[in-house]
Parts: sequence; C-alpha cells; structure tokens
Amino acid sequence: MTDGPTVLHAGVSAVDITPPLGIELAGGAFGPATSILHPLHAKALFLSSGDRKALVLACDLLGFSWDYSLPIRRGISEKHGIPVDGIMLTCTHTHCGPATAALRNWGTPDEAYCAELHVKLVEVAGEAVANAADARIGSGTVPCPGAAANRSSGGTTTNDQLGVLRVDDVAGAPIAILLNFACHPVNLHSSGVITPDFPYYTELNIREELGVDVPVLYTSGACGDLNPANFNFDPAEEKAKETGAVVSNKAVELLRGIESAADAELGSAALDVEVALAPLPPEEDLLRIIEQNTKALETVEDTSPTNWEYTRHKTNVEWAREALDILKSGSRETARTIPLQALVVGDAILLGVPGELFSEFGERIAAASERHVLTATLANGCFGYFATRQAYEHGAYEAIGCPKYLGVYFYESDTGERICHGACELVALLSPTG
Repeated sequence: MTDGPTVLHAGVSAVDITPPLGIELAGGAFGPATSILHPLHAKALFLSSGDRKALVLACDLLGFSWDYSLPIRRGISEKHGIPVDGIMLTCTHTHCGPATAALRNWGTPDEAYCAELHVKLVEVAGEAVANAADARIGSGTVPCPGAAANRSSGGTTTNDQLGVLRVDDVAGAPIAILLNFACHPVNLHSSGVITPDFPYYTELNIREELGVDVPVLYTSGACGDLNPANFNFDPAEEKAKETGAVVSNKAVELLRGIESAADAELGSAALDVEVALAPLPPEEDLLRIIEQNTKALETVEDTSPTNWEYTRHKTNVEWAREALDILKSGSRETARTIPLQALVVGDAILLGVPGELFSEFGERIAAASERHVLTATLANGCFGYFATRQAYEHGAYEAIGCPKYLGVYFYESDTGERICHGACELVALLSPTG
C-alpha cells in the first residue's frame, strides 16, 4: 500500500539499446531493419520515500512477454531491494524497433539481442538507484486533442488525456520527466527504419522548449484503438514530427505549470484479474481455414516477410493448425490471469496494464480516482488487446485478427470490461479516500 508523506529521493539513468541493422522489426510485416533514423533508449527512474521504493523503466520497444520481463524485474529486486510489485517495465510501443516478443510471422526475437538487453536493463536500473538524491515531484493531466484518432471498427472514443510527472532536484530544476499519452506510435512503421517514432520528436521538443537535457520517459497510454490522426499520410517523417509537436506543445504547457513537492507519497499494489478464453472453432471450420488459405498462398508470388497478404494467409494456416492440434489433444485452456500493477507517486497513480487497452477503458479508469491516473499499457508484458464488446461485434482486427499473431486463443468479449473493472478497483483502493 502507501506510506504517508516523507522526504523523496530520486535517481535517473539511460542506456542506448539500438540493435544492429538486419534485425527483424516487430509489430507487422516489416522484415529486417534497413537503416537507423534515431537511436533507441531505455530510461530508468528510481524513487524512494522512507522505506518505500519504486522503479520505472521505459524502453523504446514494441513490448515484452511476461516471461521475459519478470526475470528482469526479479533481478533488479534482488540487487536493489525494490519489491517486484514496485518495479514497472514499460515500452513506448514503437513499431520501428526489434522484435522482443514472439509474433507469428511479424518478427522473431533475436536471442543475442534479448540477452544483452536483459543485462542492460538491470544495469541501467542500478545506475538510477546509485544516482538517487533528494528530490521533488509534481504531476498533472491535460486534454491533448488532435493527435490521435480512433481506428477500430465501431470505435468512436478518443481518450486524449495527456499525463506527466516532473521530477526536480531540491532547487526545483527538472532531472527527469515521465510522459503518458494514448496513441499508437506508427507514423513511421512500414519504412524499415529503427526509431522511437513520434515520441522521439515529442521528447526532443520538450527538452528544447524547457531548455533542459534530462531523460524523458515516454509511456504508452490506453491506445489499443488509437492511431495518429494523420496516420497514412506521406511524408511519414514529417507526419511523425507533426504528431510529436502536438503532444509536446501540450506537455510543455502542463510541465511549466506544475509545482513540485518534496513530501511525496510513494507506494505500490498489484491485482490479478482472471479472464475467460473463447472456445476454439470446431474441427471442420479449422480445416476449411487451412484449405482456403493454403490455396491463397499458392497464388501469392511475393513470399517475402514484408508482404502483408502472404504473412496473413501464412498466419491463418499456422494458427488453424495449432488450434486443431489443441482440439485433438484435448488440452484447451479456458482462462488466463492478467496481472495489474499500480504505483502511487505523490498525487498521481501510474497504472501498469500488460496489454493494449482500448481508450474507452482508459477514460473510465482515470475517473475512478481523485489522483491523476496515468495508465501505462504494455507494462511488464503483453497479453494482447483488451477490446470493447463493440470491437467483437464488429469483427475488429484487435478482437479477432491480432490474436492469431499473438497465439491461438481469442478472449471472450467481456475481457476488456473485466480488466477495466479490476483497474478501477485498484486505483480506487490507492486513492486518498480508498
């Protein structure tokens, strides 16, 4: 839970995690990286208050599996005495970074890169701990319209809340900024480049406007159904700059008005939410899917990893075969546990959700607490999309398409509601009156 206000200490650090060229990109039929537009980084923010400790890691990557992130968090915990529930490993969700979680035909993780990354993340966390000194912190939220638009079938909500944490030294000068905004970083995807996408320009603009050279930890909000409002308009790099500027302008406005304090409350909590998995299709339907997509593959001339049509048919065949094997073996799973996490930092709550939460749920969670709620998705892992019932009714990609790339099971249509309910319960518990 939380302790009352006491003196705050904070430390920050950053490390370059740019992969080599030729590594497979993640999140779509993008193939290998052909150039580096901007370097990728992992940034660590350590906070302590009394006997309470917390650490946030923000990585310029698509996402991690739970099985990859948990050993990293445990390693940091063992070395630095931070509770595992107080360590949040987040990703910006750029689609212009290396594969770090298995996606069927959409990027295979490079074992050597992932092993090196594990070491770097533990080390950068240690550096942040070692850099800790007396500090102050403040937070705030503000609407940021015009940057994102709903992309999902049947979707109408655009959660445009922008949240920030500003960490200062005792003199009031910023030493770190944490930013939270809901919008898929996909302005530059399909270009074969390595880059954090529009968050790069957001961070660059913030540092230039404020005249500070400090780490900006970008966390991805409830953006499961949100893309940049200017998505798919060329030139892509100019559009990324535009999206970044819209977000940074509001962030700077908010940051300049925040008053930081040294007596910040600090705490953490976790909650597991059990959700149901939908039954697999019957055998005859799976056989039909295999037959139809196998025939389609025979007509596809371009069998490169960047051909979306080829990878889609190939994925359908592989998914149906895996589902068929499960049916025949009688080993079908029926439920999954989704671990939620929340960090109290002063008058803010950083909520960690290990998946792509739809924007409607982000709005409802933010309203469940008197504190500023910053919902960080892709936190500690990625269990897929947590979509609305509408998305299932409309057959949206997030509900019935992407699950085939992530694994074999679809969620039942009430999964997003269950995650939202659990998250609201968690943030309400951590509210001042909770």
